[in-house]
Amino acid sequence: MTTHFNHSVIGGKLLEECQTTHGRDTTKPPKDNDTRTGWGGAYKQCSWYYDQQPAVQMYDVENPRKASTAVANPDGSVYGDHKLIDLEWDIVRDSSFVLYFPYVVVQRLQATHTPTSNLVMPFVSFLAYKLHDDTPLVISGVRREHIDQHVAAARRNLYRDVSKRYFNDLMECKLEDLAVATGLDPRYKSFKFKFVEKWNRGNFTPSVGQKWLRDAFYSDWSGDKTDAAEQRSAPTVHTSEVVEMEIFLDCCGNTAINTV
Repeated sequence: MTTHFNHSVIGGKLLEECQTTHGRDTTKPPKDNDTRTGWGGAYKQCSWYYDQQPAVQMYDVENPRKASTAVANPDGSVYGDHKLIDLEWDIVRDSSFVLYFPYVVVQRLQATHTPTSNLVMPFVSFLAYKLHDDTPLVISGVRREHIDQHVAAARRNLYRDVSKRYFNDLMECKLEDLAVATGLDPRYKSFKFKFVEKWNRGNFTPSVGQKWLRDAFYSDWSGDKTDAAEQRSAPTVHTSEVVEMEIFLDCCGNTAINTV
């Protein structure tokens, strides 16, 4: 369908007529080339068809002869061979809700000119929370009470894959680096975001992340090279190093994502 609408001149003109009739933007479905991971293209395609469903269905019903005799696809098939049935429209609609969250997270984490290690823990936690079965699917105030069983199964599989890669299989030394970067970001330095307890096979707590940050500060950045273990066992006082760290933390940051 995407190939047809993007390459058929006749099909494109007929689609524009249907879009105008239903008050939709006269755009073509995006091709799957938005991001290196493919998440962007997958989401944008589903989102486009979800929004354009009335126009596309009008195209299917009112122009069957014209649609089927328009320019053939490279494999020899024509548009009519691939039009969506009701079940497939349900899958497109619900997939657009599920794929929105991987799309948002990947867009933020794949930056090439700015560091994003401070965002991995909060954003992956946010993604896992949004993919969990117990979390309602809500986008821009629209809530999906029930989703197609095929999409629900795919959502569960995606949640399991995210959990396995980040919460269970990630080496603790790498998680420690991510936690330190997260702790240096004043938006997330308290580690108070959803599903934070899932990290490190369920053994991570905010106090663990803050301890790792203190250890890194004393061992790597502090001018005082006293052993980190001695620093931790010393009475809790506001040394110049701690004050310096707090000032540094309070001077960083921008706006946080909504994790509610």
